[in-house]
Amino acid sequence: MPPAPPPPPSSPAAPGPSSHEGALDPLTGERVVIVGARQGRPNLPVDDCPFCPGGVEAPEPYRTRWFPNRWPPLDADRAEVVLYHPDHDATLGSLPPEHVERVIRLWAERTAALGARPEVGYVLVFENRGAEVGATIPHPHGQIYAFRAVPPAAAAELTGRSEVEPAG
Repeated sequence: MPPAPPPPPSSPAAPGPSSHEGALDPLTGERVVIVGARQGRPNLPVDDCPFCPGGVEAPEPYRTRWFPNRWPPLDADRAEVVLYHPDHDATLGSLPPEHVERVIRLWAERTAALGARPEVGYVLVFENRGAEVGATIPHPHGQIYAFRAVPPAAAAELTGRSEVEPAG
């Protein structure tokens, strides 16, 4: 297999391979994914934001945009980043309704595209905002993960169960 191409010269850091491992959560008995390598992701000042127009991940002007996650917790082709707005200081809640609709349409398009793949069993759209939850770039964005199987908690919700029974 040929080596991965180098990142663009203006890239803040080179993405590493997706290194994750499975483990059993001792409290729930559920299988979880541990991704220790994600700690090497960039923490950047606002003037170097890769998500602002002209940045590494948004070289052209945009209204909304998606791209593959450079630091994927899953296989690289099953983790995407969605940029909500070019304004670095915006939040999803501060956007006008017509722009929120544009973001939701992009979520739906990417969910449909990923969900149509035969190896994908579940697609999760989410937002982590703030350093408290591990977000390293404050620009308004979310992520989309395409899992091979439906996670137990999601399966319980989909089947209407109110509690997740531990595996085992």
